[in-house]
Amino acid sequence: MSESALREPRTYDHLAGRRLQRWYSVRIEDRLTSQAVSSQRSELFKSKFVIACSTIHVNKELELPTCYSASFTDAEILDDPLVYSQFTARYGSDIFS
Repeated sequence: MSESALREPRTYDHLAGRRLQRWYSVRIEDRLTSQAVSSQRSELFKSKFVIACSTIHVNKELELPTCYSASFTDAEILDDPLVYSQFTARYGSDIFS
């Protein structure tokens, strides 16, 4: 898999089917990650990483600890309760407009 197979980062203004307040957004980035397939060999896989963004906080971006395989769509990731809980753990529950 080559770097050219990776999509540009995508930024969204909604999470869990609801619009976020204007200072929050969610960015999804494709990256190549290495995974061991045996004790002597590893392979590159495309994974999706989720970044919580805020324009009003000191630490404006936080990469969430969970990543997803490329088989997940962005819509599935944005609707994942785990992403919602990690986002609200960082910014609180008053994130929607």
